[in-house]
Amino acid sequence: MAQRYLTPNPENASLSDLRTAQRAGNRETNQRCLVIIMLLTGSTREQVMKVFDITESAVKKIITAFNACGIDGLIAKKRTGRKPIISGQRKEEIIEEFEEPGRAQRTFWTAAAFHGHITEKYSLECVFSTRRAMS
Repeated sequence: MAQRYLTPNPENASLSDLRTAQRAGNRETNQRCLVIIMLLTGSTREQVMKVFDITESAVKKIITAFNACGIDGLIAKKRTGRKPIISGQRKEEIIEEFEEPGRAQRTFWTAAAFHGHITEKYSLECVFSTRRAMS
């Protein structure tokens, strides 16, 4: 027996509500709203996947979120990101040292010198690299 596709529930939001949420949100929210709008207005999954360059799995997740929570399920949540390697008191100390190079017996900082200083003093594993513009 063929598997029945999961489809967005049109009772969860009107097209007008979806368009309003699409304009009010960030790029990810905008795309999720457009996916639902396209599906509700007759586009196929394949068309949606091709237009947005997303997978079948991504389409299913968007539909599931919409069916469970309506427009609220389409709103992209803020991601926390990577935990900073320098925080709190240590961060304040490093900022003060940068602003007052005399504390480290220097008159000014170069990027390489400051990198070496904080790597050694605070035993940090951090990377220093420079990028040169190609002429």
